[in-house]
Amino acid sequence: MSGNKERTMARFISHLNAMALVLLCSFVSASEVPKSTTAVPNGSFPVVDFGKVKPGDVLTLQVDPPSDYEITSGSPSGGGASPWEGEMSSFSATITGDYRGLHSGSFSGELRYTGASQGNGGGGTPTITWAGDSTATIPDIQFTLQKVSFSGDGYHAIKPDDGGNAFEAPQWVAAEGEAAGVARPLLFERNKKVTVEAKFKLNEAPAQGRTFVVKGTGEADISWAETTATIDGTTATVTGVVSEQSLPNTIKYFEAYKIKALPESQWE
Repeated sequence: MSGNKERTMARFISHLNAMALVLLCSFVSASEVPKSTTAVPNGSFPVVDFGKVKPGDVLTLQVDPPSDYEITSGSPSGGGASPWEGEMSSFSATITGDYRGLHSGSFSGELRYTGASQGNGGGGTPTITWAGDSTATIPDIQFTLQKVSFSGDGYHAIKPDDGGNAFEAPQWVAAEGEAAGVARPLLFERNKKVTVEAKFKLNEAPAQGRTFVVKGTGEADISWAETTATIDGTTATVTGVVSEQSLPNTIKYFEAYKIKALPESQWE
C-alpha cells in the first residue's frame, strides 16, 4: 500500500526535522499591571520584588511616607531600556518588547517631618532622606517542538507493509535523551484540508497572563493561521488548527513534507 504512488490520495511523510512551527506572543491589556505600594518607616524600604513579568507590562510603585512625615522629593533610576519614570512618590516603568532578564530600579528622595513637635528637642528630625530598590524578572522563553498530530476529514490511517496495526497519532515525536524520534507516514485525500495539533516544551514557565500564538506555513502553499496556544506550566499546545487552504487537487508524494517557521516570526 505504501509503495503505490499512483493513488488518488496525497501521501505525506513527516520525519525528525520536517516540522517547525513558530510561537509569537501577545500581551494582556494595560489594566492588568503589576503594582506595589511600599512604606519607608525608617528612611528606607526593603527591595520590592514584582516577580515574573512580561513585555508590555507597566510596573507601578507607590511610596508611602511614615506617620507625621510627607515626601518632599523623590526620583527613580535604573531600568535600562525600560527606565523607571516619575517623581515624588509615584513611579512606573514599561517593559519593552525586547527586554529579558532582571529589571531593577533605585529610588531616593527626602521626607519632611510634619508632626506637632519639630526640631532637635521635639523628637522628630525635620528632614531625612529615603531610599529603596525594586526588581522584576522577564523570562527569556525558548521553545522546542515535541509532538505533532495530523487529522481531518481527508485523513486515512496507514498500515505498515507487514499488515500490523495502523500508524496512530502523534505521527511526529522529537527525539529526547536516548529515546529515538518518531516519524510515521501520513495519507490524505487530495483537495482536503489538514488539521494539526502541536505540543511545545518551554524552557521555563512564562509570566502569568502572557499568551502565545502559533502559526505555520508548509509546502504546496498550505498555511495554518495564528492560533493562541494553551499554556500549562512549561507546555504550550495548539489543537484543532485547520489549514487555510486545501491540498492540491492532484496526486502528490512528499518524501518529507515540511512546515516552516516564517523568517520574521520570533518571541517578543
